[in-house]
Amino acid sequence: MARREVPKEDLVRDATAFAVRVEFRRTENDPDWIFVGLREGGGGSVYFGDDEFCAFNDRGELRRAFRDGRLYKAEGGRLIAMRRERTDDASVLASEELSDASQNAIVATLAERIRNLRAELAEGSIAVTRSAGHPANDSAAIQVWLSHRTEAPINVAQRPNAGG
Repeated sequence: MARREVPKEDLVRDATAFAVRVEFRRTENDPDWIFVGLREGGGGSVYFGDDEFCAFNDRGELRRAFRDGRLYKAEGGRLIAMRRERTDDASVLASEELSDASQNAIVATLAERIRNLRAELAEGSIAVTRSAGHPANDSAAIQVWLSHRTEAPINVAQRPNAGG
């Protein structure tokens, strides 16, 4: 595991596991970007800049997230919080299962972020700045995918894997 943090890769260019890769911004020069990547099987991820993301499997279940400096992964329908602990010699991930209240709060916050993104796309207050994959620049497919994440409560996956 790396001991130094480095900026994330260029997701539109490099995240080729996603069949559709789209970057959005409120204005062309806005430093706050949002990336949505959709997989062929129905899974996908939403990145709110470098500091927050959520990833879903092909059944629409939350499988991984990063928020407030903590990585979360799904195990047995529960979120496990992972925290990087550094010493002079190593960097390790310490993990702990979240309480029901903490898990519900994180899931509710992510659901709200996705609802807000869906609304911004629908009203045109956010625009595509870059895209790749097939079909490239397909905001309609992203709108449908986002609506599926918000129409029902978000469930936590059994495993953190992309395929469910």
